[in-house]
Amino acid sequence: VALLDDAIVALVHVTYARQLTHGPHARLDQLVVAHQFRRRGIGTALLAFVQQRARKRGCAGFSCTLPAHEAAAHHFLGKNGMQHGGAWLVKPLAGTE
Repeated sequence: VALLDDAIVALVHVTYARQLTHGPHARLDQLVVAHQFRRRGIGTALLAFVQQRARKRGCAGFSCTLPAHEAAAHHFLGKNGMQHGGAWLVKPLAGTE
C-alpha cells in the first residue's frame, strides 16, 4: 500500500506462480490509486516496486490482464514498459451473476 498522512491512497496486489515449462511468473492482479492522488508518480512507484520484487523472487515474467475498455490503464502500463502479449479470453459461468 501507499500511505499519506496514515491514509491508504493506493494499493497493489501481485500473485506469484510456478510454471511447468518456464520459471516463476508474477501477475499484477490489482493496482489502484485513489482518484485525487493520481498523476503524482504513486502508481509508477508501486509498479516499479513489485517488478523489482518479482525479479528478486526469480520470476521469468510479469503480466496482467485488462478489459479492452480500460484505455487509461492500457496507456499507463504501456508507458511503463508493458507490452501486449496475447488475448484475454473470458467465459461467463451460468449461475454466478
